[in-house]
Amino acid sequence: MDSGTTLGNYPPIDWKQVATFPKKVPQKPDIEFEKKTAEEAFDEFRRLSRKVASHSYDIPEGHSVIVAYAKYSDPSEPSEAIGVITFCLADPSVNKPTTTTPQTFMDAYFHQLSFLFVHTDYQRRGVGSQLVNKAITVIKDSNIKRPVHIEAAKSAVKFFRKMRFIRRGEVVCTNSRRGSSLFWNFFCMELCI
Repeated sequence: MDSGTTLGNYPPIDWKQVATFPKKVPQKPDIEFEKKTAEEAFDEFRRLSRKVASHSYDIPEGHSVIVAYAKYSDPSEPSEAIGVITFCLADPSVNKPTTTTPQTFMDAYFHQLSFLFVHTDYQRRGVGSQLVNKAITVIKDSNIKRPVHIEAAKSAVKFFRKMRFIRRGEVVCTNSRRGSSLFWNFFCMELCI
């Protein structure tokens, strides 16, 4: 509508004078990271997976979790979980990988990243990169010199390439169309450390 538009019997509206209310943008938070057990991170993981993928996922058995928290200097702003990564160290008792077909790509011989979720309000701000780097640091500290594998969703391939992962093997298609469409097709990716 242009300035001077009328609505029924009401006086004309001068759109230049219509007040707009700015969206409250919280101050930029500090990001803190905390390694947790699956039991400790269960609720935060489920909440973030539902927010990002529209489906609640479970932390894979035996996997560790790192949670990213937004911490505000204003005490009235509560800290909140804004990102999570799950990963598993390679099993040192496994001496060699089974064949690296798409069905066995996530073999116990390799370190594995299984899930990475970042709250939509904090995506493209470096939170995901920091979570991956924190997990890689824990993996390197284990002194088990093996590659890191991930089955990346199609939408995450570009992100993992920036993180120095390379694509390996074929696309893995799930047989089920249940759950989030994010996880219907996976791309096998590897990082040598």
